[in-house]
Amino acid sequence: MRILFIFYTTCLFTNILLAQTNENCLSNKTNCYEKLVKEGKCYLENEQFENAYNRFYAAQFCKELDKDSKRLLKLNALDSLIQDTYEKSDEILTKAKNVAESSRDSIDRLNKEANNLNLRLQLSNDSLEIEKRNVIKERNAAERNRVFKESINGALTSQNALRRKDADCALSLAYEGFITVDSFNTKKIDSLPIKVPAIVYEAFGNAVFEKNHKSIPTENNAFKIFEISPSKEKILTVAPNSTISVWKIQNSDEQPLLLLDTILSDNSSILSARFSADAQSILICRKDDTPYLWNKEISDKKLFINHSGADNGVFLNNNRILTTARDGSINLWKKQDENLVLDMDESINLGLPILDFLISTKQSKGIFRTANKIFIIDFNNLKDDPIEIIHGGMYIYEMALSPDEQHLASVSHNGELILFSLEENKIINKIMHDNRPVYSVSFNPKNSTVFTGSTNGKAIFTSYHQSTTAIIERNYPITSVDFSPQGNYAASISDNIIFLYKDSQEDKIIRTAKTISFITFSDNDKQLISCSNASQGSILELWDIINGTKLMEISFDSFLINTQFIEDGKKILAITAHGKVVFFPNPSYTLEQLNKGEKLLDVNAKDCEENE
Repeated sequence: MRILFIFYTTCLFTNILLAQTNENCLSNKTNCYEKLVKEGKCYLENEQFENAYNRFYAAQFCKELDKDSKRLLKLNALDSLIQDTYEKSDEILTKAKNVAESSRDSIDRLNKEANNLNLRLQLSNDSLEIEKRNVIKERNAAERNRVFKESINGALTSQNALRRKDADCALSLAYEGFITVDSFNTKKIDSLPIKVPAIVYEAFGNAVFEKNHKSIPTENNAFKIFEISPSKEKILTVAPNSTISVWKIQNSDEQPLLLLDTILSDNSSILSARFSADAQSILICRKDDTPYLWNKEISDKKLFINHSGADNGVFLNNNRILTTARDGSINLWKKQDENLVLDMDESINLGLPILDFLISTKQSKGIFRTANKIFIIDFNNLKDDPIEIIHGGMYIYEMALSPDEQHLASVSHNGELILFSLEENKIINKIMHDNRPVYSVSFNPKNSTVFTGSTNGKAIFTSYHQSTTAIIERNYPITSVDFSPQGNYAASISDNIIFLYKDSQEDKIIRTAKTISFITFSDNDKQLISCSNASQGSILELWDIINGTKLMEISFDSFLINTQFIEDGKKILAITAHGKVVFFPNPSYTLEQLNKGEKLLDVNAKDCEENE
């Protein structure tokens, strides 16, 4: 049964294949065996091996072979034809495989060559791109160099204009330096912007001063004392003949200073003059005479204070006054009706000359410095003995009050820093500066950091209850230290060098023209003024703290006794010992105005260049 199944299945398969044969291989006149063999040979010659095999295989099962005497010979012949078909098919397949492999080798070779070509092309493109970038880089460098030189040349030309006293051209030429650099940076020709050369800033600042400063001489041509009100709205000046003048600072370019009152002297030398908090009253102390209180509302009447020899004083508030004398006596006064009466049972006398004092309003305490002692008096308990702070008997150079008025710091000749708690009435920390004198101490207005510097060049940052937090050693003796109003920077002064510190670490160094007498920070911590006084005159330099750039350098023919940033830093006020009050715009504000398009230039820079 299995053989029959295979036979019928094969026949069926063969019949299906025969239905698909080529018309040239068909012959209806032959029998089954001969027909299949003939078709198979036809397919074999045409290398249609699958069709040939199917014919030879199907011919083995033709019925006529069963009775054919040559059946065996015919079957053997079919086996030979089948074998021949296999061999020729295998030969063709081998050749095809070889051709395919050869083709694959050729394709691989071609792919490799193509990849090499692509690589060479890529390298060539990369080289071209690199060359292109180098050309652009060289072109940009040349443009950067041109812009930089052009900016500097503008500054130099501006300086030449200033020497000719041509302030208008000086300002236009200097501003052109900013425009040149800004134009390059705006176009983004290079990813790295050009920084405006420092000489451009200085030339611009000097031109701003020359064009717009107002120098107001006073009648007396000299100042013995200068005082500015807490709000920076008024100033008072004391002339050598003891005439006191009260001035109002006005937001006016034509008349920035207005004389309000003149307090004539009675031939007694003025030792000090202090504004009240509201700047309506002035406390005046005179040599060898009693002090008095002056108020505009009662200018025809002086409220005399019965404290002979008082050389200094301060308003504790609008109704309470403190006066001190060189002999060490201290008096508290209060307003009663239209008089000033003693606000204590009896005067306090420290027995030593008082050099200066600090007032802790929150603690209601006064701190008084003598040569080698500090006395702390509680105004609420005047009968208690003063607390004394001693630096080993050494001279005490300076003291400072913390922003919260809870702590006191003092420094002395033996290099000792003492931190004292006014709340607990005790010393909480002592730090030594290698037994070298320490002249100055300052508190950070925003935190508890204390800054000192000694003559051996050591700067120390510490805190109320902590040990030393940072020590920075330099080879330059430190004569003064200070914090900026916002507490972002600390500064130490050594001869003609300002060391700036940020977060108790050195930030940058500023070198001035000459030995520094004093510095003034702007309220926003962005600028500072350095003043250098010498026998032949003085130099004021304005600095940008952020990048250390000099913005201005102005010479004066006499000592500078005070400088202030006023009108929110838009203007600067300088006071000379020869009695001049000088107002001038902050060049940074002028530059800001010009960049906003305000018409502040009277001439064109190109016209100025043609005249050079």
